[in-house]
Amino acid sequence: MSKLNRAFRLPFADQWLLAETLVWLGLWRLLILLFPFKRLMPALSTTSAGSLPALSAAQIAMAARVGWAVELAGRYTPWHSTCLVRAAAGKAILSRRGIGSTLFIGVLQADSSSLKAHAWLQSDGRILTGASGYEAYQVLSSFS
Repeated sequence: MSKLNRAFRLPFADQWLLAETLVWLGLWRLLILLFPFKRLMPALSTTSAGSLPALSAAQIAMAARVGWAVELAGRYTPWHSTCLVRAAAGKAILSRRGIGSTLFIGVLQADSSSLKAHAWLQSDGRILTGASGYEAYQVLSSFS
């Protein structure tokens, strides 16, 4: 109950951002369960590679808040919010605000017979979601 009380003590703008984030996390979890990733790829690519504009200080601050909200809400969803779900939700939220971002998907060969995958979201050179251990992964694909 104390975590819920803390959430209600947040400023209204943060409460609203967390609520929006929960909706996007749920939507992307559902989309990933229902459709093959190949069908979802066009929704992740909003601009051509290399054409992301420089961000203002306010946009950088908002991107950081979105990253905070996605990571926080992702820990408390009743469903499993994977790194891909979090990155896709964060990208959607940023896109709605006109803030450019890039979603990366990387792979790591765990041993001779298995691959591990990871997704992370970056905006203006800053990792917003999936920062834990992303350096070890070789980028397989990126969506701007």
